[in-house]
Amino acid sequence: MTNSAAGANMYRDKAWLKKAIDDCYKKGVFSEGKPHLELFRRRANSLVKDALGVLDEIEVEWELDHNSQELRDKYYLLRHYLDYLRRFCEGKV
Repeated sequence: MTNSAAGANMYRDKAWLKKAIDDCYKKGVFSEGKPHLELFRRRANSLVKDALGVLDEIEVEWELDHNSQELRDKYYLLRHYLDYLRRFCEGKV
C-alpha cells in the first residue's frame, strides 16, 4: 500500500469514526441526565485508546517490514476494536 493509499484509508476511518459519534449524539446517547452516559464515555475512551495504541504499533512495524504477520494481526485487532465501537454506538452490543 502506498503512502497516499494509507492516507486515504486513515481519512476514511476518521470520517467513519466522526459519523459514528455524530450518530450517537443523534440517538440521544449523549443527552443530559442519562445515567449510562459516563459508562459510555469510559468504554468508548478505552476502546479508542486501545485502537490508537494498536495503530501506533502498526505504523512503526509498517516502516520496518511491509510483510509482517504481526502487523497483519495488529491490523485485525484494530479492526475488531473499531467494529466493536461501531456496534456499541449502534446499540447492538
